[in-house]
Amino acid sequence: MAGNRNSAPQGEISDTLVQKVGVALGQIARIKETYGERFVKAQTVIAKAVSRQGLSVEQFNRVVTAAKADPDLEQRVLAAARAA
Repeated sequence: MAGNRNSAPQGEISDTLVQKVGVALGQIARIKETYGERFVKAQTVIAKAVSRQGLSVEQFNRVVTAAKADPDLEQRVLAAARAA
């Protein structure tokens, strides 16, 4: 898998995309901590955190869903989130 491709063949997720999702995930975790019970109202802020990484919500959700089924991908995303 090439590490810097922005689009990957179906079924393959690039390191660049994983990095962006991880950064957005880290930002979302901090937003959840900040907003607590008001999190439902924070959806706009979350969407902005995702879009700041150049991702669509659909791309973000696709990677997160794939990471739930793939422990290696999950670890890559979480490592990127922690590094954010």
